[in-house]
Amino acid sequence: MAAPYRFGPAAPEESIVYGSAAPTWRADSEDPVGEWLEFVREREVERVLCLLTDAQLERTGIDLDRYRDVFGPGRVAHVPITDHQLADKATLREALAVLEQADSVGESIVVHCLAGIGRTGHVLAAWLVSARGYGPDEAITTVSKSGRTPDEAVKAGNATREGLLGLLQSVA
Repeated sequence: MAAPYRFGPAAPEESIVYGSAAPTWRADSEDPVGEWLEFVREREVERVLCLLTDAQLERTGIDLDRYRDVFGPGRVAHVPITDHQLADKATLREALAVLEQADSVGESIVVHCLAGIGRTGHVLAAWLVSARGYGPDEAITTVSKSGRTPDEAVKAGNATREGLLGLLQSVA
């Protein structure tokens, strides 16, 4: 059975960086954000990196100030990446800097996009390359085994496999 919210570590041995679907993904409660916040806090998550675009935040009703109320203002980051697209190098480096900060102080962090598959997948793969010494192909395979699709932008026809591999290699 799949974990709630598709919550799980970037790799089996990872203890800092996790991925998840957004609180409102397939939510059927009156307070999906509150329930998601409770869920991730129960798993001792201390920080959040949200990849949703401003339009998605508005459409889903996710208010990052609620995250800040729970985690604190310095522990919530918003680095938007367009759905079904790869992050550009600057955006990916910005996301990785957030993860590196969490790692440097030993605080676990959850990365989420909408479904927790594509954008979250390629950011988690980049993390494994940049911080954990994985090669790009190994990172893609590892993240894919967890049910994420780090090559979603490629499958959607919005990027090439070479572009994804090059992006990941650029953070090694």
